[in-house]
Amino acid sequence: MNRYTLLKRGRVIISLLLLFLITLSFIVSSSLSYSFISKILKIEFIPSLLSIMSGGAITFLFITLLTLLFGRLYCSTLCPLGIYQDIVINVANRIKPKRKRKFYFEKGRKIRYYIVASLLLAFAVGWLSPLTILEPYSIWGRVSNTFIVRGAISLHNLMASIFPATLYIKSFSSITLSTLLLASTLLITVTLLSIFKGRLYCNIICPVGTLLGMLSKFSLYKPTIEEEACISCYRCSIVCKANCIDIESKSIDSSRCILCFNCMVSCPKGGIGLSSSLLKGGSKSSKRELSLERRRVLLGLGAAGGAIATNFALKRPLLASTPGKSGIAPPGAISVNHLKLNCTACHACVAACPATIIKPSLGEYGFDAPFLPLLNFDNHYCSFECTRCSEVCPNGALLPLTKEKKQITAIAKAKFSLRECIVYTDKTDCGACEEHCPTKAINMVSYKGTALMIPHINKKECIGCGACQYICPATPIKAMKVVALQEHQEITPRKEQKEEKKEIESFGF
Repeated sequence: MNRYTLLKRGRVIISLLLLFLITLSFIVSSSLSYSFISKILKIEFIPSLLSIMSGGAITFLFITLLTLLFGRLYCSTLCPLGIYQDIVINVANRIKPKRKRKFYFEKGRKIRYYIVASLLLAFAVGWLSPLTILEPYSIWGRVSNTFIVRGAISLHNLMASIFPATLYIKSFSSITLSTLLLASTLLITVTLLSIFKGRLYCNIICPVGTLLGMLSKFSLYKPTIEEEACISCYRCSIVCKANCIDIESKSIDSSRCILCFNCMVSCPKGGIGLSSSLLKGGSKSSKRELSLERRRVLLGLGAAGGAIATNFALKRPLLASTPGKSGIAPPGAISVNHLKLNCTACHACVAACPATIIKPSLGEYGFDAPFLPLLNFDNHYCSFECTRCSEVCPNGALLPLTKEKKQITAIAKAKFSLRECIVYTDKTDCGACEEHCPTKAINMVSYKGTALMIPHINKKECIGCGACQYICPATPIKAMKVVALQEHQEITPRKEQKEEKKEIESFGF
C-alpha cells in the first residue's frame, strides 16, 4: 500500500463524514442544538464569497488557500454535490459492464468559461438567481429539504391519516411545484451525467468548479506524469472521472483535476504523483505556453473580481420587484433587496424553522428572484423567541439576530379589515388577535359605541410576526392580514412590556 492509497482512503472518509454533516445541517430536527452543526453550513465557497463583508472572509480565504496549495481538492472533499457524484459514479461502475466503466480524456471545453462569464455578469448587476440555480451547495440544500425533510413529513402525515389515534398531522408549508420541479430536474441531470460522463457537471456547468479550476492553475502541488515511468497503459486515464489525463502528451489538465488520487493508486509503475510546481522544469516553449495560460487565467479571475466588486458596490438589484407583489422576508434579511442580492436559495432556513412557516417563493419577490425564502402564516406564526433562521444562514442573507433584537425588528405590518371580522359579520365578541399579540400593538376599542369591541392596531409597535393573522377565526378571508415591508424597521417597545408571549394553542375565546 503506497502513500497515495492512504491519502485516497482518508479523503473518502472525510468526504463521507462531511456529506453526512452537511446534509444533517439541512434536515436536522428543530429540537436539536445548532451550536455545532450550523457552523458546517459556513464552509462552502459561493456562500463564503457572498458573506465576505459579514463574517465569511475566513472561510473564503481558507478555500482559496487550499486551492492554491492542492488544486480543486474542495470539489472532491468539501462539496456535497461533488461527493454525491462520486457515490453515483462508484455505484454505477459496480453495475455497468466493464467495457462501459471507462473514462477517457476530453479536451477542455471553452463553454465552461462562457457559462461562468454569463453568471458573473448577471451577478455583477445584482441578479443572483442564475448563479444560485447552478451553485452546487444550493442544489444540495434544495434537494435535501425537498426530498428528505418534506418527504419525511409527507410520509408521516400519510401514516397519521391512516392511524389517526396514534399519530398527529404535522402542519407545514407545502412544497411548491416549481421548487419540486427544479430540485428534481437538477438532481436527475447531475445523476445521469455522473453515471455516463463522470464529473462532467463539475467541469462544464458548475460555476464553482470553473472558478476554482482557474485558481488551480497556480496551485503549488499538482499531479504530474513522469514520462520515463509511463508505459501508456491508459489505466490512469480510464479511472479519471474528471477526464483530464492526456496520455498522448503525458499531461494532466489541472483546471479539471479534483485530486481524487484515483490515477495515482491505479498506476502500476508509480508514474503519477504530486509534485511542486516550483521545482518543475520545462522547455522555453512550454514555459511560454504556461505564461500565456496564466495571463488568460488572471484575466478571467480579474473579471470575476470586478463582478464581485460591482455587486458589493450595488445598493439594489438591477431588476426591481414586480409591482404589487412582495413576500415577507424572514427576520435578519434587513430588506427585500438585501435578500435578493445575497441569498443563494439553499433553503437552510426553510428546513430550520421550527414553526415551518418559511417556504420558497415563486413570484412574490419579482420574476428575477425565484425560490428565495418568505414567510407564510397560514399554518403558524413567527415565534417571538425564535431566531433559528438567522442562525443557520450561511452567507449573510439573514444576519444573525439576538432575541432582543428580533423582538424589536418589524418585518411586516398588520392590517385590519372590519368587513371580514366576526365582530362585524356575526355580531359577537372575539379579541383573539389582541390576546396573542406579543408586542401589545393591538388594543380593543368600542365598535360604534356598542358593547362590542373591535381591534385597533398601533403600527408603531407591530413587528409583523403573523400571530394575529394565524389566530384570526374569520374564514375564508382573514380579518387580520400581515403586509410585507420592503425595508425592515426597528420599533420602540413599551417599557412595561416584559411579559413573555404565551404560545397559541387554541383560539382563546
